Amino acid sequence: MSNKWEISEAFFRNLVGQDEFDSLESPIELMFLIALKYQLSQSTLSNNYCVTVTPQHCFDEINCRVDFYIFVEALSGPWDYFDYCVVECDGREFHHASWSQIERDRLRDQQIESIGHGCKVFRFPGTQIVNDPVGCTMAVIYYFLERAAEAAGRACTVGEAFA
Repeated sequence: MSNKWEISEAFFRNLVGQDEFDSLESPIELMFLIALKYQLSQSTLSNNYCVTVTPQHCFDEINCRVDFYIFVEALSGPWDYFDYCVVECDGREFHHASWSQIERDRLRDQQIESIGHGCKVFRFPGTQIVNDPVGCTMAVIYYFLERAAEAAGRACTVGEAFA
């Protein structure tokens, strides 16, 4: 390894996994994935549920690819809980360059939401991911904890995420 980027690239490949790293398309996606993996390792969500994060997932039904598809399924319990969401990491040059692109993103979100049982779409601007990666990932984790608590017929508290 002869330069700083090669050392950094090797570090990030090991941190997030070879296949996941290769599928990422931007630094903000890498930042989001690192923050998500860390927050999942610290939260109760990964203790009670199998969490699968798929970068660059394709929805063939509507011919689109999303930055992240996150699937959560109960490991045990009296109910068969599962849920999923989509996360889009929006860089300014691709998503906020024009009003027409913003409208295309909004319509695409509606298509994604319509193919499942109300699939939630999180859309985080790149600046938000850079400035508050933990806040972005916690919004996703807390969404799943709330939905699981709702399915179990109880309320979810913020403290429950890291109990």
